[in-house]
Amino acid sequence: MRDFVRTDAVPRAVSYWQKTLKVRRAQAPIRAGRSCRSQWLPGKCARVRYDGGGASCGSIDGTPIMIPDEYLDELITYGGCYTDGTCIYPTVYPAGTGYSDVDMVILVTAKPDSDCGSNGVGTFAFALSCQRDQCDRPTFGLINVCPQMIDVTSQFAKDELVGTMIHELTHALVFSTSKYPLFRYADGSPRVPRDPADSQLRPYSTRYQCSTSGGLSVTYPKSSGNYMYTDAPGVVEVSSARGMNKEDCKCPTGRMSSTSSDDMQKCLLKPKGSCVYKVVTPKVVEKARDYFGCSTLDGMELENHGSGQGCTVLESHWEQRILEGELMVPVTGFSYNFMSEITLALFEDSGWYLPDYSMATKMYKGMFFGYKQGCSFAEDKCINDAGAVTFENGREKTSHFCSAEDDDEHRCSLDLKTKVQCTIKHEKAPCPQYQYGGPVKHGKSFYGDYCPIWEGASAWDCELGRFDDMSRLNGELFATDSICLMSSLRRSQYLGGGKVKIIPNPKQISACHRVECSADRKSYAVFVAVGYDGNSNDVRPVGTCYTAGQTLKDPNGEYSKEVSAYSYEEGYLTCADPALVCAVKNYPHLSLQSNNEISDGSGTIICSAVETRYTSRNMSCYFQPDYSVAAPPTSARPLSVVVTLVTYIFMIIS
Repeated sequence: MRDFVRTDAVPRAVSYWQKTLKVRRAQAPIRAGRSCRSQWLPGKCARVRYDGGGASCGSIDGTPIMIPDEYLDELITYGGCYTDGTCIYPTVYPAGTGYSDVDMVILVTAKPDSDCGSNGVGTFAFALSCQRDQCDRPTFGLINVCPQMIDVTSQFAKDELVGTMIHELTHALVFSTSKYPLFRYADGSPRVPRDPADSQLRPYSTRYQCSTSGGLSVTYPKSSGNYMYTDAPGVVEVSSARGMNKEDCKCPTGRMSSTSSDDMQKCLLKPKGSCVYKVVTPKVVEKARDYFGCSTLDGMELENHGSGQGCTVLESHWEQRILEGELMVPVTGFSYNFMSEITLALFEDSGWYLPDYSMATKMYKGMFFGYKQGCSFAEDKCINDAGAVTFENGREKTSHFCSAEDDDEHRCSLDLKTKVQCTIKHEKAPCPQYQYGGPVKHGKSFYGDYCPIWEGASAWDCELGRFDDMSRLNGELFATDSICLMSSLRRSQYLGGGKVKIIPNPKQISACHRVECSADRKSYAVFVAVGYDGNSNDVRPVGTCYTAGQTLKDPNGEYSKEVSAYSYEEGYLTCADPALVCAVKNYPHLSLQSNNEISDGSGTIICSAVETRYTSRNMSCYFQPDYSVAAPPTSARPLSVVVTLVTYIFMIIS
């Protein structure tokens, strides 16, 4: 496991972002500021925080993770200072060599932490950034992988771990609540105004006290509080959606001075968020409108539930309810995650990066959650007051949300790679707004606003699923070229003495079958198993699918009247759309190939114009203390990342 994280997962994740992003150059060489515990005067350090004048980048269960000395900047401490600013008895902690051609240093550890999950459930990894350049772009970060959560037993598990590393790198690079107020315009000026007297102070910050020990307790405001809320107008704002009116929001956004302690307690992410928050920067709005197919959408909704202590107002993920499966929602799904252009747009709107949008997952309507599903999907409740799936009224149902009438029903996942089931809880929902289809019906995921969704399981995966008596009866096969189709085909069973028994099935269920697409990708053949051992090569064709909704019956069904045990006379199979089944699929975060580099299936490379330079009209960035002013860049280069493995911590992985 250690070797895979070190030699495969982390390098692949870094390679993805290096290929995807261009970055404004940091000052050269890149170094981290040493930690000063106390000052005589502003900028005049009295004592260092750590022996030797070191600096940490976060901590794991209270143990600081130290930045290697070669990355540290110079720091001078003084034995005393006079009121005129003159200081005496200097001690110099020298600068390390730093890096002259690097934009980000990532420390990677693999250490158990109280935030880590267990038994495959919970947090896989977490990340943070700890240093910034003159334009507030993160330059040092930490990723901790929870060793007890590492699974490399299948290719899917390995790819999921790579996706987790990309997810955590995204947090370190751009996607976190602490970074929203630091975003900049393309010309380098701050999106959120700064204090003219001190560029590190923002006029939209208020401290408050929050504790969850013995129950949630909030005092807002409190100057010595342990939490700080910072408004980011023009970046994150309150919106009206899912039945909530922004005019009723009493959270501090836009009204910091009039928010009370009671109001603040209702705003926190645990037990619930009482307002809808969206990222409203221009490129994010543009890409969100395009993704959902909604020209009036006013932003991309942030997750309204938080993990951990829940003492914060904003989240660092997209809303799970409407973007299930995207790499930057809080909980990974049961199928391959995808990278949307919405996430790449956040990088661009930060003012620090220019993304290559061809490195987002190639999208198809009907295959990815919420894609082109319209305004109602993006902004309304998932289930209306009558218990019907809101956005599907008057339309053919899809495998997005399900309602009470679908309880325990089976269907195929949107990408056709997994069998899924509608699971609805029948006890009282945690909050009235999360009850759907009746007074006591709701889904399981609080991140998904308890919306009932079609859920899969590893045993139902069409590549990795478990072969059992039911799958034998259905003629299923689990293989890399298998997909999920709705079917009522049933194998006839030879009972001996010339008798054959057919077990009828009154309705279709989801089943995994091997398929083979034609050369022109306009049709595909469907195969059923012949043997009983799940051998993917022991198959025969049922027929060829040319259109969605077409039905196939077993051409050998007549033989079930004799003693054959290999026919499927009972029922029929319904074809999925060949345009989806045979589509050219590309997950650039796994393939490391852009959509401009893949074939359309005919051997033709799909090409489009890609911007290669990142110009700066007026890079008037504010600088951190003790940073010298660097010449403004005129162009950007591909992101350069150095990964430092904290080897003594990695040794705990067995």
